[in-house]
Amino acid sequence: MQNNILTTPVDNLVEYVKVHKNCSFTEVINHLKFPLEIIEKWFVILEEYSIVKVYYKGFEGYISYVEKEDLKKSKEGEIDIDNLKKIFILKSQDKNFSYEKMRQLWPIFISEYERDIMQLFQDKAKERGYSIEKIDKAWIQFKKELVIF
Repeated sequence: MQNNILTTPVDNLVEYVKVHKNCSFTEVINHLKFPLEIIEKWFVILEEYSIVKVYYKGFEGYISYVEKEDLKKSKEGEIDIDNLKKIFILKSQDKNFSYEKMRQLWPIFISEYERDIMQLFQDKAKERGYSIEKIDKAWIQFKKELVIF
């Protein structure tokens, strides 16, 4: 148990997320009694340090604690669709876009960066020694997943 004198609200946030797996932003806000804007800033910093993972289902944000084993399993430099979507959603929310507007804009956003994403995908696959045939098949599947919002 941590010494309560030395804990910060961010420590309390991390501890809450460790105990309450995959909790919603609303749950965290209700527990910590801080405004959403502050909590979201903490989430961004904690996610940058791979302490938590933030994801969205519709308009609701969720957060989960990143176990050390999960960090070992993840591959450095892997293309992360969820992270790409998260950035898109945050930027869209800054512009006060509705969920429907985001869904409409997502395919356009992806199409603008498709060539860069495909190149990165192919480069990573080549580094891992995959054949061109396998890379092409994998790209087709990856592209299908990429456009789903």
